[in-house]
Amino acid sequence: MKPYFEDEAVTIYHGDCRDILPQLGPVDLVLTDPPYGVGRRYGASYDDSRATYWDWFRPCVDDVLRPAGTVLAMTHRLEALRQLPTWDWVACWHKPYGAGARIGTSPLLPHWEPILMWGIHTLGTKRDSLPDVITVNPERSPSPVRLKSNGRIQHGSRDQAYERDTDTAEHPLPKPIALMKRLVAGLSSEGQTVLDPFMGSGTTLRAAKDLGRKAIGIEIEERYCEIAAKRMAQGVLV
Repeated sequence: MKPYFEDEAVTIYHGDCRDILPQLGPVDLVLTDPPYGVGRRYGASYDDSRATYWDWFRPCVDDVLRPAGTVLAMTHRLEALRQLPTWDWVACWHKPYGAGARIGTSPLLPHWEPILMWGIHTLGTKRDSLPDVITVNPERSPSPVRLKSNGRIQHGSRDQAYERDTDTAEHPLPKPIALMKRLVAGLSSEGQTVLDPFMGSGTTLRAAKDLGRKAIGIEIEERYCEIAAKRMAQGVLV
């Protein structure tokens, strides 16, 4: 396989992780933010269809991701818990600032997402503890936010949200780098290898590189590979 991008800390592959991962050796941590199966338009190469997503993602987790190492996957709230019941633990990404859809016809406005974990018992206890509720606000979109539209409402101050890295502006839903840094720092050690098989704009890789880890990213949509490669070409950010 020829990397799309490579330096002393990071390697990026352009392609389907189901084809590429079996050709790689095991890593120390798989940390990823895959599509959620909600019909989001990430690009022509993605299948985020509500009808077919779980048909391919369930075997991807069991047959491709889990053999690669300890897995942390951020996924869609309760549907993920129903569809992927083999996890060892569920951590919580808590978002005090919320601007999203209420739950159905209820008054509830969710301020959390699950982080499903497989294989965490292999990590041992010879490191600082990491709480399983991690509070990090989402990053603000560069575009203006409509506070009331199609049933969407806001709770909390928009100033509580982080400014988004301008390099991620072309990706619809990048995770906050502060969140990824907390997870990378708490569940891996300096010099270890972190893999993101649904790399997107490269936030997991950026966090790993800044924290002195090795990183491997796989991305099926080439325009996101280009964004990630540009981010990785920057020096280490502290």
